[in-house]
Amino acid sequence: MATPAALRRVKALAEYEPSEPETREVLRPLFVADCLFAEVDADERYFDGSLVIGGRMPLEHIEALFSDLRCARRPRVGDMRRMRPNHEGVWKCHATGVRIFGWCAGVNCFVPVTAALEVDLKDKRLDLYNLKQMQVLNFIETNDLGSLVMKGEILEIFPA
Repeated sequence: MATPAALRRVKALAEYEPSEPETREVLRPLFVADCLFAEVDADERYFDGSLVIGGRMPLEHIEALFSDLRCARRPRVGDMRRMRPNHEGVWKCHATGVRIFGWCAGVNCFVPVTAALEVDLKDKRLDLYNLKQMQVLNFIETNDLGSLVMKGEILEIFPA
C-alpha cells in the first residue's frame, strides 16, 4: 500500500487541488496523473456546454467526483468497477457522463490516470475501454509504479 509521501515523490502525479474552494474538511489526499488534465484540456467538449447533464459540464462532474474522493466521509465508490483483466489493478470510476480510469494505491486511494466521455465509450468502433485500460497500464509501467498498485476486491480497497 502506497503512502501519500510515496505518491508525492512520483513526478507524473500531482496532488489534486480543486478549482473552487472546498468547504468540507479534506480527509485524504487525491493524486491525479498529469496526463489526465492534459487530455481533458485537449477536448473542448468537456468545457463547451454541448454535453451538459444536470446543469454541469463534464469537467464539473469530474471535479465533483474528485472533491468527494478527497472530502466525503464515505467516498462515492458504488460506481467503481474493476476492469478485465482484473489482476492488473485497473479500475473504472463513473462520474455523470464521464468515466475515469486509474488504479488504487491503497485503501480509499484511487489514482485517476485518464478519462473518456460516456458518449464516446458507447461508440463500439472506437474500442475505448481497451485503449483506456492500456493507458493506465502504460502509465504504471512507464513510471515504475507496479509495487504501489493495490489489487483486491472492492471491499478490501473501499471498505464499508
